[in-house]
Amino acid sequence: MAMQAGGSPVALRKIAQRQDISQNYLEQIFMQLRAAGIVRSVRGAGGGFVLGKSPSDIRMAEIAAVFEGPIDLIGCVSDAGRCSRSVSCAVRQIWVEVGECMKKALDSVTLQDVADLQATKEAGATPAEDK
Repeated sequence: MAMQAGGSPVALRKIAQRQDISQNYLEQIFMQLRAAGIVRSVRGAGGGFVLGKSPSDIRMAEIAAVFEGPIDLIGCVSDAGRCSRSVSCAVRQIWVEVGECMKKALDSVTLQDVADLQATKEAGATPAEDK
């Protein structure tokens, strides 16, 4: 949808075909995205889904949170009470730092960035980061 010119509604059937995934599965995904305000539905002839805001205003961290919740790689990161050693555990601190790096990376990328990268890949060009 971020690659769709003009922001006109896109039918789930078309997205499912383009991404080669089940339309039923896509419907479940879009229910969650709609509940989070990332997309909104447009009813009627020519209806479908549109982004809830500009793709440059949608962070990948926001999308990940819809499906994954907090990005905590192991349980004791979000709940130190799960382990009596959490306060003194050096490994837990490493996982906390890894999680913070993941959150920072996802927050630094917008849906527009992903759409631009996809367009570049579909055009057969190799972005500078891939070289």
